[in-house]
Amino acid sequence: MTCELDNLNELCKHALQYYEGEGVTLDYKEAFRLFSVAAEQKSQDAYVFLGIMYEEGKGVDVDFIAASKWYRLVAEAGDYIGQHALGMLYKNGKGVEEDDAEAAKWLTLSAKQGYRYAAYELGMIYKFGLGLPQDFNEAFRNFTLAAEQDHAPAMTSLALMYESGEGTPIDLLKAFDLYLQAALQGDVQAQTNLGTVYSEGQGVEKNLTEALRWTRLAVSQNDDLALCNLGMYYENGEGVLQDYAEAAKWYRVAAAKGMPYAQFRLGLLYYDGTGVDEDEAEAVKWFWLAADQGCEDAQSMLDQMEL
Repeated sequence: MTCELDNLNELCKHALQYYEGEGVTLDYKEAFRLFSVAAEQKSQDAYVFLGIMYEEGKGVDVDFIAASKWYRLVAEAGDYIGQHALGMLYKNGKGVEEDDAEAAKWLTLSAKQGYRYAAYELGMIYKFGLGLPQDFNEAFRNFTLAAEQDHAPAMTSLALMYESGEGTPIDLLKAFDLYLQAALQGDVQAQTNLGTVYSEGQGVEKNLTEALRWTRLAVSQNDDLALCNLGMYYENGEGVLQDYAEAAKWYRVAAAKGMPYAQFRLGLLYYDGTGVDEDEAEAVKWFWLAADQGCEDAQSMLDQMEL
């Protein structure tokens, strides 16, 4: 039995080498073949990798139903990676019928074993009440579990809770520290929010140079809010020379991506002929797009124009 187990472990190790291209030429098809052989011998590691390969189309055509089959086998055996993966399939309705309650069930099982990715997702479920009753205390607890394991999106979510006082007393210093940690890892929402924190002096001394630096880093990742914020810096001359044409440029990029406030600000520039040629029709177009997404400022402009 020990010999058989050793052989199975060697088989999985060999498959993993092909999967990662470590010491051999990367070859997903060969990895898939070897993992399939290992799965026939009931290797739970192989079950996980076959699920991943079917889900991501590595060495085999994408097949979410097949992925769910392999994930379920290992999840039911108590494997936290399989439980997380199966929960995410239920959350996104891939290979199984979308089911928030079933997603919450599997993610809870995984998070209870300390898996940071599951803890983060479970935090989101509790925060928004998807499949489980909304519970900010549980959201905060799960975000903390994931953040303590260096999970950047969880740090950002935790910072938001410290800012808003949801599930915890407001603590702007802790929010700033968490944003900074996540931003340094490249989390785009943290970079955008850190720019805002520096701009407004929340939990840290106001510093427009730092605000712009973090905002530009988020812009480099094409973040909608950061694009709009950069436009506002140029429009207001905050940390940069006032430049309405440059403001219009960044608003237009964000507006084209559907950012309602950027659409509203771009409409105002067209309405006033600031940084762009005055064009009421173009202004109205952007006001309508913003208003249709619930932007009250844009609706006020349309009302003012009696449209």
